[in-house]
Amino acid sequence: PTPDGVGRVDVGLERDGKRIACEVSLTSTDKQELSNIEKCLTAGYDKILLCSPDKRTLDKVKSLTIQKLKESDKEKVLFFQPEELFSYLEEEAALVKSKEERVKGYKVKVRYQPVGETEKKVKREAVGQVILQALRRLGKKS
Repeated sequence: PTPDGVGRVDVGLERDGKRIACEVSLTSTDKQELSNIEKCLTAGYDKILLCSPDKRTLDKVKSLTIQKLKESDKEKVLFFQPEELFSYLEEEAALVKSKEERVKGYKVKVRYQPVGETEKKVKREAVGQVILQALRRLGKKS
């Protein structure tokens, strides 16, 4: 559920006070996805990531978002295909984790590197499998 308890987010991520909503679009219309984005903005998410394996869906929702949302809200919404989403999340995690802190009086700089290509490939395949399974379930319901 969203933090306000009013709606649901497909995937909610939170780290160090930063909140990200991930909405996955498989069969929803562009208007339904815009409504989901608005729900996430109302719930106070810092970023909203819309993920779809269909580039046309992303383009339609992006176009509608540009028309309907305030400029300040448009900056919070990002659009990805599954493989792009993982790269973005890895980069964000590396930025958040790279920091300087004091340990027993010493300054310690910590930098994290994004995962290697092999691990990226494994994650991409896992996401692809999840999306494929969801599409198969939808096909059986029809």
